[in-house]
Formats: sequence, structure tokens, C-alpha cells
Amino acid sequence: MRAYEFLYEGGLSPSTFDGHPGRWNNFLKRVDRSDNKGGRFDLVNGGTVVIDNVPEIIDGLNLSPVKWPKGRKKDGTEAAGIAFPINGSWEKRKKNEDGTMDYSEVQFIALGHLQKTNDFGRTGGEGGENFVGDENEKLDILNQALTELKGDAKEIEIIVGDRPVMAARFDSTPKQKSCRGDCKADWTVLDASNKEVAWISHKKYNESKIGKEGYSHAADFFGWGGVSDPLMNPVYEKFPELKKEIYKFASDIKKLFPGESEGENVGYYKSYNKKGVEKISSLPKIGKPTEEGEKGEIDPYGTGLWVYRKIINGLIRAISVYGVGFGGERGLQNVDLILQGVPSFNNETPPRLISNGGIHSNGVKGVKGATVPDRLEDDYEPVLVAKYNPTRHDFSKHFDFKGVRFSIFPIGAVTTRKGAGAGTVEEI
Repeated sequence: MRAYEFLYEGGLSPSTFDGHPGRWNNFLKRVDRSDNKGGRFDLVNGGTVVIDNVPEIIDGLNLSPVKWPKGRKKDGTEAAGIAFPINGSWEKRKKNEDGTMDYSEVQFIALGHLQKTNDFGRTGGEGGENFVGDENEKLDILNQALTELKGDAKEIEIIVGDRPVMAARFDSTPKQKSCRGDCKADWTVLDASNKEVAWISHKKYNESKIGKEGYSHAADFFGWGGVSDPLMNPVYEKFPELKKEIYKFASDIKKLFPGESEGENVGYYKSYNKKGVEKISSLPKIGKPTEEGEKGEIDPYGTGLWVYRKIINGLIRAISVYGVGFGGERGLQNVDLILQGVPSFNNETPPRLISNGGIHSNGVKGVKGATVPDRLEDDYEPVLVAKYNPTRHDFSKHFDFKGVRFSIFPIGAVTTRKGAGAGTVEEI
């Protein structure tokens, strides 16, 4: 699942699309309306604009080399920069008595004022990692592979997880209010009629670490999913036992880490960042041990503590991996496939979607031929995690937590964390 930064991205330019056929295809489909988004683009400085549907401009964009449109002066002569007519103003051209065209009422927008959103290679990410940029790069690779398989056909049959679907293209999933944050699906498979037919969660895969001793690729991506009340409340209504297990984890942490017993921060731990700025959290920082093999003590200048617990109820595991809609129809919050790394297709007929970092299917043949989700084990086993994070205050309403983030991570991402053997990670 991707992690967004709520910041405006830079503008588009011809170089945005160099070597990225997926981005270019998305751009063409936006301009010619075939993506069903009405030609609407986000602007760099906020707001949106609608590019006019002008056949001659679309024809030029489909040429090789591309013929970019230009702005027009009142008398119709071209301006210097790349620009598109907007908001239906192209139809306001007037024919002069001498046969020339008057463009004085046509509005234009420069290409560089259109925001580089997800479909066009947006960057960003959390913790300094370019997660969204990685997703878009891999999405380009996937669409290129599908284009080669399709040939002249509009769509072909492929296997996504446990299901055969007709695929015309893969699209990035936009942020939607219905998901109460980011959707579990990063990519959506569409058929030739633009109907959504399958859903995929993409995870980052650090190829530079392949073969490194002691390294776990379960640590390459930012966890399986969250456990916030807004996300989980619909699940709790159906399965109250899940809330009981998650809340028990939270309450046990509160008891085990009671905070300072005196001073102005009673019940919490005071710590400092690298700049010496004071931070408050319900979890302490841990210092380096004095002797090898021992665990460090609480130290306000140390490393923030992570606490984890293995999950008892398998439904919590499944929901964290495949989405809060698990058990229902496949969709944005109940994905078909978890895919890590560079996507590709195998040589089966029909071709199956695979990747160099491995896949996990929401449906595989289990005992007696029953279809069950792939149960993630070993380093990828989901575990409940509470981590020191002064900017987050998860479960603050029910447990008065400060500076703690609760989530579900692969166990390999937790136990291989730097300093884990010296006390910065604790299992409860």
C-alpha cells in the first residue's frame, strides 16, 4: 500500500514521458477522454482544469515524433511554449471576415502547469523512501509487458491470483474517500470497456539487497496495514473478537510502559531528537548496551522502541494483507494479489501475473481443493506492532497514547531492525 504526502507535485514536461510508455498512454487517454475522467487534470498550484477534446491536437500527440500543441495569439499565430486549450474555450474561436480565425477568447494552459500526479509518474513517499515513484515505474513496466502480449488485440485473458480476467490495461488506483485513507489496491486491471476486473497491491523490493546475508526483503516495504478505528470499525461491527485482541495488545503496552512517575510528563517518556528538540511518547527510547549481548536501558537520546506481538486470530492477518473487505467480493479493499518487485508474465496459457520478489494470492488451492488465501509465513508473517513515533497519536482516545503508531508489519521487518538484539525491539 502506498503512503502519500499531501503536497503538490511538480509540473509535466516532455521529459516526464521519456522511457515511460505507461505514463504516456495514461496522458493520451486523459486527453482523448478514453479513461472516463473527462480530460480533467490537477494543477500544480491547486485546483483542476479540463483540457478541451480537440481531434487535431490528439492526432498530433499520436505522431512520432510527437507534435505538441502550442498556445495561440489573437491572430492565430503560435506562441512559443507547449499549451492546451481548456474549459471548452476552443469552441469560442471566431471566423473573421477575411477567413482567418480569432483566438482571443480561447484560454490555454501550459503543460508545465499540469501536476505530475500518480498516473504521470508522481514521486513522494514516507520516511524518505520513494514508494509511489517505485509503484509508477513498475506500473509502466507492467503495461509495456501487457502491450507486447496483446499485439493488435484490445484485451487478452490473463491470470491474476486465482482468477482469469480480460485485461486491456493496468491503472494506478486514486485515493478515495470510501477507503477511509489509502485503498489496499495500488493497481486496478481494466478490460476493453474500462470495467474494473481485478485489484493488486504492490510492494517495494530492494534488488540491491538480493543475496545479502541476514537481510529480509519483508523489510523493503512499509508494513501490511493499519489498525486505526476509522479503518477497522466496520470490521469490528461484524467481528468484535478482532477488536478485543487488538485492544488487549494496546492495553498491555500501557501497563508495561507506564511512563515517568514524576515531573511534568507523568505517564509518558521524554526524549530528544538529533537536533535536541524535546519529544513526548508513551514508548521510550533505548540506549546502546554497556556490554555486548546485553540489552540497552531507557535513554532519552537513544533509539525509539518497537513492541510487537504475534497475532492469534487469522482473520486479522488476512485483513491486514488483503484488505478490510476480505471475505467479500474482490475490490479496492479486498485485492486479488500481493505483488512485490518487478512485475512480469510467465509463459503459461493464459499468462499469469508474477514478479521477481514473489506474489501472494487471495485464493489458492488448499486442503481438499478448497480455495483459501495464501497464508503468509516466515519473515512475511503479519504481527501487531506499536512503534515510537512522536508525530502519531494512535489510540489516544481510548488509551491516552502519545507519540505511538500502531500497525501490522511483517515480522521480518521488525526482528531484523537495527538494534533489535540490543533492546530496540521487544516481543510481548
